Amino acid sequence: MDNDISISKKLQEIIEKEAFDLLDSFTASYNLHSLRNEEKILLAKLFIKKGELELKRGSVNFHESFALAESLAPSNATIYFLKGKVFASQKENARCLAAAIEAFAQAIAIDANFFEAYLMRAETLILSGLFHQNPYYFQKAQYKFQAGYALLENQPVEVKSHFFWKWGLSCYLMGLSSEEPIDFHQAIQRYRQAQQLGHQCADFWQDMAEALVELSELIKQHKYCEEAVEYYHLAVCEEPESSDRWLKLALCYEKLYELKGDLQHFELAQTAFEEASKGQEANFFLWLRWGKLYLNACKLQKNPTYNVACIEKFTKAAEIDPDHPLLLAFGGEAEMIFGIHTESLALLHSAEHKITRSLKLIPKNPHIWALYGACLNELGRYFSEESYYVQAVDKFQHGLTLQKQDPALWYGLATSYFYIGEYWNDSQQVENAVNCFQKACDLGGQSSFQFWNDWGLALMKLSELTNDKNYLEAAIQKFEKVINLQEEIFYHRHYEPEWLYNYGCALDFLGDFSEEVSHYEKAITVLNKALEMDPNFTNARYNLAVTLSHLGEATSDVDILHSAIEHFRVVLNIDIEDEMAWNDCGLAFLNIAELVHEEIRPERSKTYYQEAEQKFMHALALGCAHTFYNLACMHSLLQNYPSAMHYLERAEQAGTLPALEDMLNDEWLENLIDTPAFRQFISHIASKQNHLED
Repeated sequence: MDNDISISKKLQEIIEKEAFDLLDSFTASYNLHSLRNEEKILLAKLFIKKGELELKRGSVNFHESFALAESLAPSNATIYFLKGKVFASQKENARCLAAAIEAFAQAIAIDANFFEAYLMRAETLILSGLFHQNPYYFQKAQYKFQAGYALLENQPVEVKSHFFWKWGLSCYLMGLSSEEPIDFHQAIQRYRQAQQLGHQCADFWQDMAEALVELSELIKQHKYCEEAVEYYHLAVCEEPESSDRWLKLALCYEKLYELKGDLQHFELAQTAFEEASKGQEANFFLWLRWGKLYLNACKLQKNPTYNVACIEKFTKAAEIDPDHPLLLAFGGEAEMIFGIHTESLALLHSAEHKITRSLKLIPKNPHIWALYGACLNELGRYFSEESYYVQAVDKFQHGLTLQKQDPALWYGLATSYFYIGEYWNDSQQVENAVNCFQKACDLGGQSSFQFWNDWGLALMKLSELTNDKNYLEAAIQKFEKVINLQEEIFYHRHYEPEWLYNYGCALDFLGDFSEEVSHYEKAITVLNKALEMDPNFTNARYNLAVTLSHLGEATSDVDILHSAIEHFRVVLNIDIEDEMAWNDCGLAFLNIAELVHEEIRPERSKTYYQEAEQKFMHALALGCAHTFYNLACMHSLLQNYPSAMHYLERAEQAGTLPALEDMLNDEWLENLIDTPAFRQFISHIASKQNHLED
């Protein structure tokens, strides 16, 4: 008995003093196999402690200590569990993590109801997956969580909440690899279970937020990103001095701003970046992403004033790493946007140089290939040169070989095809653009309002080239999509007049197709609203005048035609060399002349005919070839047939004659149709068309 007391006393002394080095003399003094079972277990635990210290010191003797512990209690699950915990603490050592997983498996083999061993094995599998960047471990972890779930019922609440947190983390990490929404859904479900059990700490809130952000990005649902903001806020409240927490919040607001274009999100992101930057002068990533926030503002608001702050942030980043490929790419994009606003060729060339430097460093980045294509598109617009658009197509297509499912590349390719089709009036190229827009939409690339506007423009152009009303109706749906998306903040954005302008033009075009007055009336309402928002929007005023002219002609309303003329005069006061404005203003006067003309009182229409001719002559002097046909119509109405035929022939030479059927049905040419000269002219036109068809 005295000997037993002595052994227990010595072991207790070693525990109290943490003098685990004394274990060597203890084992030399006693026959270990003669110890009682509880003494063997206690001694085994002490050898695990000794092995832990040796492992931390870098001594290989830990192997011997762990082996002694196992020999003393070979059937005790706790000894293997403790050994596993020691190995698992070495998070940056792959061999230790593997040994931990094995030790926890041995503990479970001895005691199938050892809940803590299931939990620790699952958590260690997560650490191994992170270390090896291998999703296999995350999947294995999920199996262990599922096995441990059967034993969860009798565990304390805090253990249950921790269990669901880590289970959710394994699902989240699996989702990062699989890019499957179901994995993120499962992660969020587990996190919510942890939250319901009262779990709350900054890391947990941040994990929940990040799962929501990833799901939002994957399925393009803004609501998940908005919910993520709430959890990032909770994390910030827990650790208000943490720069990392503030940065995560800033990035989430930046994402919301990019998705929705609401300036409130921009301002909240700006505030969060300011908090994150405190004491972080050397944080390259922070300055890079803060600059990108302003870069997005330049694009979304179409306001170059944001470019100054953008360059300022990128300059801060350049002080840390001037040749970072992402900084070169973002910096190039900023210069490109500023170059567009200022029409600076030097900035566009500088942007191209930065982007190509970036691609030399990371040639397999599809987003930068998309940026390169966009820059070539802008150079093509600057020079009105098709070869740049062709080069842009090549860059977008190369990017698609790297990432076939990238909507930004399909969007960029659509834009290039549209520019080529517009340049050559080539319906096939425009149709290619429309197909690429559809592909980008199918891949979730329709989040930007500009996307719907650009798609609408391509469809409207295709309708113009093919004379297909269906394309025009589809275009109107796209323009209405833009406006419906922005209904809540419609009057608070600088660049929405452009969308209204395009929508109004499409409605006017539809009125020409259908001859329904309601389309003209709606177009006038829309174009008036565009002018309310931007009174200096000359194109909107010009097209408003054209639409009023169309409505006045359709309804035989002289007052509406006078209103059209007033708007044409405003346009011409701004640009006296606008040949189409002179031409269309002449048409408005010609319509009035016809409406007020009376055989017995020709003087009523004479002034209007004179005004029409004057405007047409201005248009001709400026090179408007379409005016030849309008002059032919005017002289036909005046029964001045030689002059009418002269201008028809000039229209033919200029290639601006309408289709043969349209001429034969043109009411303004009724007086001319029965003349021999006109019949001969029509025969000549028909013969020429037949020859071309043959």
